[in-house]
Amino acid sequence: MFFVGLWFASFIEYSALTEIPTLSECQLPCICNIYTNNSINVECFIVNDSHTVIFHNVSLPNHTVSVFISVNTNIIQIPDAPFQESSWNHVLHFKLDGNGKITSWRPSIQTFQFLRSVRYLYLRDAGIRDIEKGTFSELPDLVVLDLSRNKGLHLIDLTNAMVGLSSPNLKVFNVSGVNSLEDTSLFTVDHPFMENLQGTRLIVLDVSWTRIIAFATPFRYYVPYLESFNASGTLLLGQSKCLSEMYVMDSLKELVLDKWPAFTRSRSITRRSITNECIYANSSTNGDCFNSPPNLEILSFIDSTINISYIFERNGRICINPNNKIRRMNLSGVKWTLSKVFSPITGLLHLEDFDISRTSLTNLHQDSFRYFPSLQILNIANLSHNYLQSFELEFHKEALLHLIDLSFNELVVIEPVFGDFISVDLPNWDGFIIYIAGNNLQCSCSLNSLKLITWILSSQSSNHVQLVPPDVTCKYGNNVVKISEEILSVLKGYCIPESPNYILYAVIGIFATSCLGTCILFDIWYCRRRKCITSSRTDSKIHFQNNVGINIIPDSRPDYAVFLSFSSNDKDFVFECMWPKLEKKLKHLLKKENKLVFVGDANFDVGRQICEEVISAASRCWCTVLIISNSFLESDWCLFEVQSAWNSGCRIFPLFIEKCDGRRAKGIMKVVCRDMVRLLWPKDRADLQEQLLDSLCAQIEQHINLHGQSSKDDNK
Repeated sequence: MFFVGLWFASFIEYSALTEIPTLSECQLPCICNIYTNNSINVECFIVNDSHTVIFHNVSLPNHTVSVFISVNTNIIQIPDAPFQESSWNHVLHFKLDGNGKITSWRPSIQTFQFLRSVRYLYLRDAGIRDIEKGTFSELPDLVVLDLSRNKGLHLIDLTNAMVGLSSPNLKVFNVSGVNSLEDTSLFTVDHPFMENLQGTRLIVLDVSWTRIIAFATPFRYYVPYLESFNASGTLLLGQSKCLSEMYVMDSLKELVLDKWPAFTRSRSITRRSITNECIYANSSTNGDCFNSPPNLEILSFIDSTINISYIFERNGRICINPNNKIRRMNLSGVKWTLSKVFSPITGLLHLEDFDISRTSLTNLHQDSFRYFPSLQILNIANLSHNYLQSFELEFHKEALLHLIDLSFNELVVIEPVFGDFISVDLPNWDGFIIYIAGNNLQCSCSLNSLKLITWILSSQSSNHVQLVPPDVTCKYGNNVVKISEEILSVLKGYCIPESPNYILYAVIGIFATSCLGTCILFDIWYCRRRKCITSSRTDSKIHFQNNVGINIIPDSRPDYAVFLSFSSNDKDFVFECMWPKLEKKLKHLLKKENKLVFVGDANFDVGRQICEEVISAASRCWCTVLIISNSFLESDWCLFEVQSAWNSGCRIFPLFIEKCDGRRAKGIMKVVCRDMVRLLWPKDRADLQEQLLDSLCAQIEQHINLHGQSSKDDNK
């Protein structure tokens, strides 16, 4: 015998039921008490000797009710028309969970003719292998339709059952695990299947673990409100329509492709190389990058067989839409085929939850997660090929981490920097959890970082750090001990003596004072030397690796206004946009016709060494304008031109014509990028470009006049 109870259904996310009565547990002989204004007796469903479900007369209240049938024992059969009382019209929530105990069942229109008011219909693992055409056509109030785990139900029969579906409020459709038996055929989602959903307001669609291989129609036209799509464990092939046109769906917020694509041993059609996977389909990718939906917030690829360059580029930038809104990304168990080192990633400004556990990463860069300002949860547990022996990661100063999982790696020490990333506004925290079990931590002074964190949180707020699970150990010689407050206290006393060491402090103070005095003397000497060189312009010599010296020929006064320093890759920009406009404006301001803009390709003397010409050009110009791009930062010649301009003492104007990665800067360019006020070239805005050039020319004129080169003197 099995029992029936009345079931509280508020766990359904999209449920609109707010008046479901509080229920007590059903007791034999199957009488349930419903605590409403009056108690109502409900008879149970009985299984007779032939294991057939018999639905007795049931008195149901004239308000919102739910019925839950759980089949846990016996193998039973369900008649074609089990609901034969008009009182069933009051049932709004019906759930049947067969748990594999129900034999073949064929629902029909007659099956649900007395459940016309039902809104939440669950027929999970109910043994459905066939279903009548139009079965759900007379259920106009459906909000959730769940047919999951009916492995023998073919999707073609399901398509027929949905004919005439008129449920405008349907929001959740779950067919996970349907049509998943090995002896069932593969299925392509065609027009009739999607047309049956056209009149709904579908928000959640779950087709995971089915034998779907493709979508023959762009379903964004049929489900324009879709927010969550799950195709985990499916057999989507590398066709141009395999993910349909989801990447342009503004409504889509969650995309789950776990265990994707799934491989089946018994069918050769699913044996394919990685180049045939859906990730390279033209409709969902741009080159080798995933075109994420514009409002996507959750992306999951757990244990999927994909090339990680699908998500990240080799240069560390995000491969998906740079304006993405992704908050949660789960790459747990993904095969990391791009690189074994996780380089710093930019472009995930909204990411809060990031999981790269169980991947084949061997190491993490110190700045791997530094550009995630919204990061709260980080899981880097069990890196399967890891060499993560010390924790030296740095995080964004605005990140408010709540949980970090470092368990089952090879951590030996925890660096002091471990405590730095939580130096934030502690009262706003709800607590912080660190998973560090399963490592090879040594009982050394490095564990004081954990003591420091505990002390900070316990002394300034009621929050606390948890080392989860509690049996975290460290090794001391051949002994293994649990890390406890007592152990940390002993380490603190051993590593940080309570009595101050005045002799040590005195030695450190004397050494620091000596270093400071040396730096001051060197700075005075350097400034005087540089002033002598730049003011008198005496001969000087620069030595290169080949020991070839180049003499700088002194000149009485610069005769050019501007020296343009640029990369050859930006030649078109300089010759078309920059040079002619700059020269025209300077002619008007300086009242002279020639010797305005010095451009290397046009003004260098033929036959002379390039190094000598660059140094000479820098000394012959009042100002140098740096046309900075990524190519400029990588060029050694551009670096030499900047160094020559810097040594000559001329005024330097940095002009960035594109977004550049400052980490590529070398030598003197690090100082330019870090300390100097820059100009940013406004692309596609001609009016702003003219304003920038006017401002630049005005500053050039001001600099020349300030140093004694008036407009009248230039015109003589």
